[in-house]
Amino acid sequence: PAVASPETGGEAAERFTILVPIGRPDRAARYVRLAAAIGRFHDDDPLVRVLTITQIPDQTPFEMDDVQQTAASRVERIEQHLNTADVDVDYAVAGHICRDISFDILQTAREDRPDAILMGYPETHHEVAETVELKAPCDVYFASGFPDEGPDFSAVTIGAGGGPHHAGLLPIVEQMAAAGSEIHLVTVSPEGGGGGVSERPGETIAELSAVPELQIRSVSAASVAAGLVDVAEETGGVLFIGATRTRRLRRWVFGSTPDRVIDLAETAGVPVIVFATSRGVSGPIEDYTYPVIRRIRRFFSDSIPSRVDLGGSEPESER
Repeated sequence: PAVASPETGGEAAERFTILVPIGRPDRAARYVRLAAAIGRFHDDDPLVRVLTITQIPDQTPFEMDDVQQTAASRVERIEQHLNTADVDVDYAVAGHICRDISFDILQTAREDRPDAILMGYPETHHEVAETVELKAPCDVYFASGFPDEGPDFSAVTIGAGGGPHHAGLLPIVEQMAAAGSEIHLVTVSPEGGGGGVSERPGETIAELSAVPELQIRSVSAASVAAGLVDVAEETGGVLFIGATRTRRLRRWVFGSTPDRVIDLAETAGVPVIVFATSRGVSGPIEDYTYPVIRRIRRFFSDSIPSRVDLGGSEPESER
């Protein structure tokens, strides 16, 4: 297969690797550039593994040839987009055929052991995002609103937050600060008591003690989501938020605040990353109990489908 490697580096096992599932080939360059930027906060020479999955419909055996041709065409189109874009990172492209997209993403992550997964915020197939968030063996970044030419991490806005996903994103925020990003920590008081509960920034400030010149803001807004988006729009750069544990109760994709942030940020032109960590307790029980525990703490403190691997390009350093 064609080599897709503008630069070569050390052994792949020693490099920070991000798996990037791509649904639309024309967006490949956007997400590979974003994955490269995130990867460089961890490693000077990251590796991006692009995965495209063609879903197998109910079909007769004679239709498999058409599915394989479609899948191979998607790999070729992604490689063409990436070659044209001349992205400045080592990458490899693989194409799979599978009946269950989320299963294939998770199985690929278990087999290849990337350090993180980067996906676009789901426009459709919300169940795929939810399954990957809950079951991924590594951290997951869900991105929305980023331009094709690449991300701007010169300013990063985060909320005071709480919970395992919020705590999990703080180490990468520290790494962004060390690389020169200006970090804005926002505490939002929802007006009229609606749209979320006021967050207390003490724990987050303590966790970010190594961040030089941490910018701390306290604002009032119609909701926590609105306050975060307003500050991010004012300061520029990226809004970074942890997923929450309320969708079992309220039927959200990542939780009420992250999903409201995505909606408001789209109108404001603010790029957003929703972060879900693989560390900590995860599962249905915590989905129900974490929102209750969070409120109590504030009160007292004041069948497996078959899969076909079509292959694709591999980085020069692995050949």
